[in-house]
Amino acid sequence: MKELTSLKEEFDFLYEVPNNPLQQAIHDLHKAFANFFERRAGCPTFRRKGQNDGFCYPDPKQVKFEEDRIFLPKAG
Repeated sequence: MKELTSLKEEFDFLYEVPNNPLQQAIHDLHKAFANFFERRAGCPTFRRKGQNDGFCYPDPKQVKFEEDRIFLPKAG
């Protein structure tokens, strides 16, 4: 996660995404490899575009629910 700042400088498209979902994806990847090496799960696979395109906001205070809308940071 410490390298995320330098990666953002190298790849401009990472600035379009809020920081928390990026950190959550890194955490999930770490957990997947830890489970693999401890023989609790199979080898992690790469995501493909259009499949499993979910993301997670670990801080629920960032998501605002209104009557007929949901507000996400940097997405609107």
